Amino acid sequence: MPTGEGMFLHKNGMESLEVTQGFEIDVERVRVQIPDDRLPSSITSPPVMPLLMNVPALTLVRDCSGVFHTFPLDTAERGQTSCASQTNPCPYPEPNHIGAKGSSMQTLQTLRAEKAELLERVHILEKQLETSQRHLRTSEEEKISLLQTMKFLQEELKQKQ
Repeated sequence: MPTGEGMFLHKNGMESLEVTQGFEIDVERVRVQIPDDRLPSSITSPPVMPLLMNVPALTLVRDCSGVFHTFPLDTAERGQTSCASQTNPCPYPEPNHIGAKGSSMQTLQTLRAEKAELLERVHILEKQLETSQRHLRTSEEEKISLLQTMKFLQEELKQKQ
């Protein structure tokens, strides 16, 4: 496995210089279990549960400065896989230029559209609620009127008997 160090000849002998190589790895269907080594708070406490992480798909990129970045697997703007070019020693752009910038804008537009649609539905539901409340008040008034009429008719019937 490469150590990231290159051996170079120097006038006074061998000199080891660290050379950082950029790379890109596509990772799919990985499950990581990180044990938690904290001691339980008491002897009767259950053991501490490990941290489980499922990674369906991602791309791991190490730029020429040695910084690791993670991106969705379908990102197309990550750059090339080599840092060997003399004109551009590191083809990986800065993190704010890498990644699914377009897809985040698309997600933002989708969310805005969904928000507008939901606000419209809320407005319609508020109108329907107002109409239903009005009908309910009218029905209650009719009920009271009918009960009063029924009492009046019962009293008249009792008087005639």
